[in-house]
Amino acid sequence: MCSSDLCCLILAIPFYVFGALQMKCISVNGSGGVTLNWVNTSSSVLFRSYHIYHANTTAGPYVLIDSITSYSTQSYLDVNANANSINAFYYVTLNNTNGSVETGDTLRAIRLNVIDPGDGYASLIWNGTHTPPVSSNSVYNLVFREYPTGTFTLIDSIDASLTTLNYLDEISICGDTVSYRIEIQDASGCRSVSSVD
Repeated sequence: MCSSDLCCLILAIPFYVFGALQMKCISVNGSGGVTLNWVNTSSSVLFRSYHIYHANTTAGPYVLIDSITSYSTQSYLDVNANANSINAFYYVTLNNTNGSVETGDTLRAIRLNVIDPGDGYASLIWNGTHTPPVSSNSVYNLVFREYPTGTFTLIDSIDASLTTLNYLDEISICGDTVSYRIEIQDASGCRSVSSVD
């Protein structure tokens, strides 16, 4: 209650409830396997299991590929993803002993496609992991060039909020193989890594 001598200030602060299961990163390894990383901020008291679902299109169908019964395990490697050559979409559910189920956002593995149109530039095109980008991810996609073989060097960064993620790299190396990959850092410490092309 305000007295006549004082002014009252009422602040309306919106209250947001964030899901306990937050998807963070998705990385493609050299053999096409995919590693997922998530954070579970709920208590372990009601925890039963995580269930990992996979599909090759955003619309599905999604198939349960595994379950994890350890609360502290908050990553998963799908060795059979073949994400170097096909699309890979994933989501994880948090299943509790009281019957409640929470579903994390769907993440898409980053597939990088490099084209040499013959005009002196390598054209790189890739997809984001989520639209809009995961809120804890960096606002930049990092572009790495592999040359010589086995040595990746950061060459540029691209705004992650762009509708089309692409980059032109001037070809300055002749008569040899040059590869590329994309990385996205996350505040949780993990990183999303694209296929290499």
